[in-house]
Amino acid sequence: MKIRFIINGLGVVLLFLSLLFSCSKENSIKIEVLNVEAYKELFYPLPFGGAQDYGYVVTDSEGNRFHISNIEGFDEQYEEGFEYMIKVFVRHISPDCKNCPDALGYDEYTLVEIISKKCKCES
Repeated sequence: MKIRFIINGLGVVLLFLSLLFSCSKENSIKIEVLNVEAYKELFYPLPFGGAQDYGYVVTDSEGNRFHISNIEGFDEQYEEGFEYMIKVFVRHISPDCKNCPDALGYDEYTLVEIISKKCKCES
């Protein structure tokens, strides 16, 4: 009975993986200005749990607060204790097939420029 359960579970996983890797990807690129907090924190990158990641706490121009684990070109320049305003390219990668759920999409961030850097040092 347990073996049958395991085989059925593996079948579902294989079906999901085949759908995931059979999808072509459509990219869209936009430029955004983000405020990056002076600290990083642990967060769950997926809404339904999974492993924790450590990343930037950011706020976009519309006031939405979220986390980003990696900003290409910024990671090397970031210093904890400083708040940044940065301009980034945001490339949205999303599945382009009717069998793929939208939840599989993600954003990639690349630094364009550092607009400002302010010390949030304790007085």
